Amino acid sequence: MSIEPLVLTSPVVTGIHPPPATVRADREWLMAYAAALSEHDPARYDTTREGGVDAHPLFPVCLEWPSWLQALESALPPDALPRGVHATHELRYHRPIRQDESLRIETRIVACRQRRSGLHLTTVLRSSDEAGNTVFESRAGLLLRGISGEEAGTEDDSNANLLPARSFADEVPQWIETREAPVGFAHVYTACARIWNPIHTDLAVARRAGLDDIILHGTATLALAVSAICTRESRARPARRITARFLSPVTMPTSLRIERLAGNGGDIRFRVRNGSLADAPPACIGTISFADP
Repeated sequence: MSIEPLVLTSPVVTGIHPPPATVRADREWLMAYAAALSEHDPARYDTTREGGVDAHPLFPVCLEWPSWLQALESALPPDALPRGVHATHELRYHRPIRQDESLRIETRIVACRQRRSGLHLTTVLRSSDEAGNTVFESRAGLLLRGISGEEAGTEDDSNANLLPARSFADEVPQWIETREAPVGFAHVYTACARIWNPIHTDLAVARRAGLDDIILHGTATLALAVSAICTRESRARPARRITARFLSPVTMPTSLRIERLAGNGGDIRFRVRNGSLADAPPACIGTISFADP
């Protein structure tokens, strides 16, 4: 479906800094997120494990979502936010998440840049423990489809130079793994991740936003790729940095073809295709690196 152009009559307010939120990484949430992704690693569910259940490397997106949404709602008019789709993401770990710890999340919108397909907003999120030490940091990019408006912030703030380049989207994979996204997967992921956005579960809302159908969360596509790479290559090392650029929406049911590409320094590069065939369109490209042994 096409989407009607929308011009914002007032600029997006960058620098929005909602009050910090406190969230708890409880073990039920950690296990539910792993289960939504059909994780097979016993450490994701072992409540007898020293240190508790091992968090999936992308679990921070679950903790960050309420704060990110609050910042966006504070900065955008009501008719703009439903057009938003996750466009880019960067996650940096200072240390792994611990079961049942409480984290303080600070959020700030730092850039608003015009792209061909819409307005791109970059939000910075920082999560710290009770001692004030940073646990992880993220830069999340939201694309407001079909919207134009005044720019704010710098290109560096928009994180464009830190994300995977589209130029490696045609590389030959070193290995391939297929994961399924069946009917209802977006609903299961929504409930288990506690990431509530109706374009992923409500067809009427998705169509009002100019989509033909509900679409899978970008973080779900990314999490499946991260799971596949961790199973094959992490060697029990915790993730240090994950980046992603989302290239096309994923509708269900579908097969996701996860392709491990050549590395670049300490980064493992990957591509996820929206379909099981080698010529299926790329849905996501990204990188992951692990801590030193």
